[in-house]
Amino acid sequence: MKFLMISFFLIFSAESLYAKEAKAPVIKLEQAIQLAKENSEDLALAINAVQKNESLYRDVLGTALPQVSFDTTWQKYFQNARYPTMNYQLSTGISISQTLWAFGRVGAAINAADHGLEAGKLQKQITEDEVVYFAKSAYFLALYTQYQVKIANQSLQNAKDNLSILTNKFSGGRPPQGDFVRLQSDVMARTPNLKNTEASHESALWALAITLGFDSPEQFKLPVDYDITFPKLNTKELLSKLNDEQIRIRALNESLKYAKEAARVYKAADLPSIVAIGSYNKAALSADPVSVDDLSETSFVGVSLQWNIWDGGSTRAKYQQALADQRAAALTLKKTKEQLKLQLVSKITSYNKLSES
Repeated sequence: MKFLMISFFLIFSAESLYAKEAKAPVIKLEQAIQLAKENSEDLALAINAVQKNESLYRDVLGTALPQVSFDTTWQKYFQNARYPTMNYQLSTGISISQTLWAFGRVGAAINAADHGLEAGKLQKQITEDEVVYFAKSAYFLALYTQYQVKIANQSLQNAKDNLSILTNKFSGGRPPQGDFVRLQSDVMARTPNLKNTEASHESALWALAITLGFDSPEQFKLPVDYDITFPKLNTKELLSKLNDEQIRIRALNESLKYAKEAARVYKAADLPSIVAIGSYNKAALSADPVSVDDLSETSFVGVSLQWNIWDGGSTRAKYQQALADQRAAALTLKKTKEQLKLQLVSKITSYNKLSES
């Protein structure tokens, strides 16, 4: 009976170990990037912002299209001093309106929404690129510290082997004290270095696990050997592409265009707008309950002039705020171009030097 219990225990332990090993797949770089994207809250928020901007664009576009409304009303009057015998009213009708001219306000609003949508899409791409960057950084740091642990282990083992060789060589007598102390010091010095390297590797693994959405580093493994080719980068070629093709600059350009169009919207808000209007109605008022046959038709078409003469300076203040936003967007674009140029030169120089080693 005792033998059977031990056998079952060993089998269960082996199966549990196998299951644990099976749940720890080797994660390659491409898999790490995909997992980081799926686990990124920032990327999810950026996608949500794009969807919101699409809705805002459709909302603004709708204001430029004809507005059609339908209305039906049935009323019973309990006391009507003017028409004491008229107790029932039924009315139904369709109204339509279309902005004909608003001094560019409608077009500017549509352009602003369009640029805002494009800026949101570019910002989403920027966020995705940042997620990929941080995933790669965490992945390569974990690989780097894993390699450091391997080297530190080999270094400590070499020191122990050297000490063992010296001890065995003079097993019948006393080894030279100078060599013996030096080799012991090597072992003692390299032991804490291994511990520190292992701690750094553990921290790097936890950072990678959180980035990829794992609960702990035990749920995945890294490749033992990793080979990658780092191409040489051309500084002049990349600098020439910086202004036109760099996605962050493109996003800021769209933000600047949005600010300009928004300023046009508020500037035109103080000017009149001309709206075409039309209506077709049927109505009846009677002492008895009315039916569809009792309805009489009325219809009209016309033009409406709408002008915000005075609103306490609110519209003017919004226009000044829009101008300030426009100036801020232009300054941010200029500052970012300068910073990106400096960062690009610095990063390319460091990259090329490291890839040569």
